[in-house]
Order: sequence, then structure tokens, then C-alpha cells
Amino acid sequence: MQILEEFQIAARGLGQHPQDHGWRDLYRLFSHGLDRSVPNLTATVTSHHSARPTLSATHLLTLLGIAIKTAAPGALESIYAANNIRPRLDVLEETLNQYHSEISAIIRSRQNSFTSARRFLVPQVLLGAYFSREDMREVRFADFGTGLGILPRQLNAYSQYAAFAADLAWPNGAPAFQPIPFSVRMGVDRGPLPDLNWVHACYGDSDYYTDLYGELLHTMSAPEVTAAVVNYQEIDLLDFASVAEFIHEYRINVANLTYVLYELDKPKRSAVVQLLVRELYPPGVLLVSEPHKELHTQGAVVELFHAGDSTPQTLCFITDGHYKGHVLPLDDYDAFMAKYPIEFI
Repeated sequence: MQILEEFQIAARGLGQHPQDHGWRDLYRLFSHGLDRSVPNLTATVTSHHSARPTLSATHLLTLLGIAIKTAAPGALESIYAANNIRPRLDVLEETLNQYHSEISAIIRSRQNSFTSARRFLVPQVLLGAYFSREDMREVRFADFGTGLGILPRQLNAYSQYAAFAADLAWPNGAPAFQPIPFSVRMGVDRGPLPDLNWVHACYGDSDYYTDLYGELLHTMSAPEVTAAVVNYQEIDLLDFASVAEFIHEYRINVANLTYVLYELDKPKRSAVVQLLVRELYPPGVLLVSEPHKELHTQGAVVELFHAGDSTPQTLCFITDGHYKGHVLPLDDYDAFMAKYPIEFI
């Protein structure tokens, strides 16, 4: 019963998100069905929790939505087209029964690989400020949970920064572009690494997401992005031995996690952070950007870990998780700024 309650809470929270980008009605239907313990939906979430117990309830429900969209797009249209909740729930139950194998195969093998073209902005500003003050000219960087691997390619791309930075307002104005002294850039994710078709499936059907997906396509073909030298490896973040071996092989000293930890249950989140903080080479910088309150509300929180210390510095809140809007200072922002001041235009 405790597991079912976790899924009920997750579905309710997802369904109450203030922004509707094409998924919210489906999450509300999940909530309605789980609250009534309808058989196919209940069996689907509980059986896949057993198959992948390290996934958070939030992530598994987002994967379920993507799996339905991928395996049974016509059924998803029927779910949205129905006039009231009961026939919509009936279509959902029938879909889960008819496409059980296809949906299960997706949930068991995939991650939600939504890729945003704007999420490099905050790492560019914070790491640019940090390394402008540190005597370090060999940043060996790994983006864990990289998805399509766009973020490490966008870092240090001035044209990308110029295209997007104006839409994200910082407390003291517009940050100046400061390059990061990379010597190695890596993208790491659990296999199979996603292709563009899978990433597109992770986008909801809405004008907002249509615009963001257009930005992603434009970014992928941008000359500075295509020219960036980035290497990729398939490593499961929960395979701690392989992660540690990778860090030591490439002497990784700066790492990034953007919208990755929320996919895991809470004990695994802490274990991943502790592993990375412990294994990273000096100066041992880890940036973590996560959705606010498990994707149940708007925005993202950015934390920084440094020099083997597993206590986070909570730097800022981004009002839109797609890195538009405003950057709001949190508890440790001023202390970071005092030591690593961001240059503003």
C-alpha cells in the first residue's frame, strides 16, 4: 500500500503543475485512476516499480506517459478526446491491456530524455565565474545524464549564449560571457543513448513545447555546437564501480547533473552525489540542477558541491525549468558571489 500511495502522491502533484505543456491532463487521469485503484493502471505502476525499484514514482509516471504516446499514439488521442473522466479512464485501461508488452519494454529500458536547449546557461555562467578566479587551466568535464549530449557541446559556444541569455534575468543584470578552460568534455548516460525520435516523444503536445523543440533542432545544427569536441560513453549512473573507473580514467574534475537525480529514489540520489563528490579530482566541482518539488511545481534549484564536501551550497532558483524567466538568489548565492563574482554587462 505504501508504494501505491507514493504513486498517488506523484500523480496528484504532476497533475497540479501550474504549466500545462501537453501532459497535465494525462497525469490527472493517472491520479484519478490510482486513487480508485483501477486494475491495469495499478498493476502497471506497481509491477514496473518492482522491475526498476530505483526509479522515483515521478519518473516512472512520466515514462508511462511517454510509453503510451510512443506505443499507442491513436489511443492517447482517444484518451484526450473523450468527454468526461470515466470514458477516458476506460480507454486508458484498455490501452494498458492491449499494448502491455510494448509499454513495458519502453519503461524497462528507457529514461525520460527530454533535452532543453537552454539549460547550459547557468553552468556557463557559474563555471565561467568560478574558473575566472581559480588558477586552473585544465577543466576535465563530464555531463552525467546527458541525453542527446547537447549541453556539453553548447558550453563555450558564444553564439548559443547570445541567442538565449537575454531570456534569463539574473539579480544584477545580464552576465557577461566567460569561457571555461576545457581540456576534456564528456557526455555520459545510461544506454541506449537516446536518438532524436525518442527525445521528441518526451515532449508534450503543446505550442510551448513545439517552440522548445524547434530551438533544440536549431541548436543541433548550429556550427559552434557541431564543431565542439565531446566524447560520449554509455554508463549507468547507478553502476558506481563503472562511474568511479570512468572518473579516474579521464581524471574528471568538474561534473554536472541537470534534471537527473529526480529520476531516482531519494536514497540513490544521495548516494550518487556522495560518489561523485568523493571521486572527482581537484577542484572537485559538481553542479546539480533539479526540478523544484519533484516536477510538481514550476522552476529548478541549483546547488554546487566543492572540494570533496557533500554539503550543498544552495545557489539559486530558476523560475522556469526551461531556463527562461528569472534567477533568484538562495541561501549561498551571496557567499559564492563574494568568492567567485559573476561579471555583468
